[in-house]
Amino acid sequence: EGAHIRPMYGLPGAGAIGAPLAAGRDFALSAIAPSQNFVLVTAADTGEVMVYQPTSGLSTVSGAVASPDALAISPGGTSAALWFPLTGKLQIISGLPDSPAVRTIDASFLNASPLSMTVTDDGQWAAGLWAAGVYAFGPSNVVIPLQTDPGVVAISFFHNNHDLALATASR
Repeated sequence: EGAHIRPMYGLPGAGAIGAPLAAGRDFALSAIAPSQNFVLVTAADTGEVMVYQPTSGLSTVSGAVASPDALAISPGGTSAALWFPLTGKLQIISGLPDSPAVRTIDASFLNASPLSMTVTDDGQWAAGLWAAGVYAFGPSNVVIPLQTDPGVVAISFFHNNHDLALATASR
């Protein structure tokens, strides 16, 4: 809710929204882990990338650049991807939530922000949808342009898998 994280109990439509969590900071971006045991956030004032766990509070992700423009969390919540439009860099954080490790990839050749991005649970692969097409970024920072049908609107890796799903308006 705005700059605060509020837990929701129960099912949507029949659930209840709890009081804001006492994180002590306001947030600009957030991505909740599918297991709902932590939230990857950026601080509203400094852009610092942090992990918030209700049981242990905030911890900084060492090596993550401040103020990403977008973030995406993996299907299992063990990795995340951060996008930095001014530099055209993509950072992959693996080992979430307790032992984050950061890897940086240069994607400045794309000259734009992704419309959608995703990352594998093991943090080995990330993929993004740009106006120029769909690109995968793998181990050793290899970059692969993917041949896809036109009109891709969303992408996602499968849980604990390197298989990539692509959605178009018609299929």
